[in-house]
Amino acid sequence: LLSLNDQIAYYDVIESFKQYDLQVAEMATVKKAYDDAVADQNAKKVKLEDLNGRRKRIDIAIDIINSGLKYIFFAEGRLTIKRDGDFYKLLSNGQFVKPKNVSVGERNIIGLCYFFTKILQGKNKNTAYNDEYFIVIDDPVSSYDLENKIGILSFLKYKLSQFLGGNINTRAILMTHDLLTMFDLEKICQELQTEWDIFQKKTIYELHELKDCKLTRFQYKKRQEYTELVKLIYDYGCGRA
Repeated sequence: LLSLNDQIAYYDVIESFKQYDLQVAEMATVKKAYDDAVADQNAKKVKLEDLNGRRKRIDIAIDIINSGLKYIFFAEGRLTIKRDGDFYKLLSNGQFVKPKNVSVGERNIIGLCYFFTKILQGKNKNTAYNDEYFIVIDDPVSSYDLENKIGILSFLKYKLSQFLGGNINTRAILMTHDLLTMFDLEKICQELQTEWDIFQKKTIYELHELKDCKLTRFQYKKRQEYTELVKLIYDYGCGRA
């Protein structure tokens, strides 16, 4: 009777059991699809967070560049950079302009601001200046930039104070073909040295000039800024300026 009962029970549940097996197999398939979808969602979420992080860093970089432009021109909105989707746009006094339509001097100023911003890419702005740097700047003030010379030199002094003051091993080389700019750069170095000496930070700078294909000590005291200005006026009067 027990054996017959087991056989009756077997035939009573056999169809339900087969259906159960099918449901288990279907559940495994659906679960795998669900797990794959969750993994894909997580991967896309990570990618989205990375892209958002990059976008935010771009926005931060633009803010730093615009801050530098404002510092140099001593004016709000004189030149600014704006992000439009994946593109950068240049504005002059609030109006969109093409880079080729602004002066060479203004393009040089944008390049200088970008240069200092690019150095800090991917670094924490609170500790970025603690790293060691070797900075080389060629002719920060050209003949195209004379109207903004004070702003450029002031900005240059400000950035050098951040980098050179952040790490004792940081070095900088500044080069120029203009003697008057050389005098100005010497004053900047002298002022920075005086400021850092107050904080007991030993700072050394040297002046050299390229003469006869070799570097020699720049004889600062034997050269007069007034004389150089007179020479510029004379050259201008002769049509050579």
